[in-house]
Amino acid sequence: MSDDTYSDTVLFHECVNVLKDCRRPIHYGELTDKAVERINQIYGNRIGSQYNRKRQIEDVRERLLAARRYGTFYIGKPYCIACLQSWFKTSVKNNQLSLMPNIETYTFIPTTIESSINGCFEALMRNEYMVNKGNAPLDKRYLARAKGLQIESAVFGYMKTNYPDFIDYPDNYKIYQKPCDHDFKLIVNGETYLVDVAGSNSKGNFDNNCNKTPVDLHILCEIIENKLYITNIAAKNKFNNKYLVSPYLHNDTKQPDIFFVWLNINKYYADLSYQFFLDAVKYERYKEIPTWLQ
Repeated sequence: MSDDTYSDTVLFHECVNVLKDCRRPIHYGELTDKAVERINQIYGNRIGSQYNRKRQIEDVRERLLAARRYGTFYIGKPYCIACLQSWFKTSVKNNQLSLMPNIETYTFIPTTIESSINGCFEALMRNEYMVNKGNAPLDKRYLARAKGLQIESAVFGYMKTNYPDFIDYPDNYKIYQKPCDHDFKLIVNGETYLVDVAGSNSKGNFDNNCNKTPVDLHILCEIIENKLYITNIAAKNKFNNKYLVSPYLHNDTKQPDIFFVWLNINKYYADLSYQFFLDAVKYERYKEIPTWLQ
């Protein structure tokens, strides 16, 4: 570390952490600023007014992103954005992502008082119309319903807060006696996806023993150490297979961070597509975007 910049080791580590937390491509200048802010919070501001931002952001661009260190890569002008290869990298053999779902790729869903109230309200209003899905004692069935509706409400609240332009209510919104195969709608690029929020059963599995109608997306959730996580995204009726990972929306399942990267690309880079980044990651290094990628 010189007198006016941070060391590559510390800075680059925090840059990767910023990308993992944000789950979206970021302009390399913004990435550097966020990483330096984290360093100052952790270690204190040891440079002060001598900090050379111009030199620091170029260090990040040249020595981290353009060099593809620590699993990053860089897309040059006119975008000048940083990404993680794991968001887009696929195997040539089977076109599937090399990473499997693990705790680092899960999405933590904070529960709020509002979502809890909404979940309780839904349970009370829909209870008499809900179908019994087994021969379990009444208290266990009610407990399962309460769990499912609380999880559904928490996930919907998270999605509505973070992606308000993409989320719409289900067909049975406020029609409590009407059955519905989806919990909310996801509308991206003019296409509507019906979304089901699925919690694991008492054995920790995701199954469809009750012949529930498959929808476009099933958001699979688990409670781990008393915290709610989205652990995977399954397409159509792929409930049981939690570990087949694909970068495409309708193929089997995908790890949650890939799903949210896809959403964030549509949120922050409406003029680009997920396929654009899949193509871009194949190229070792370039300063300008090839014309066929534009």
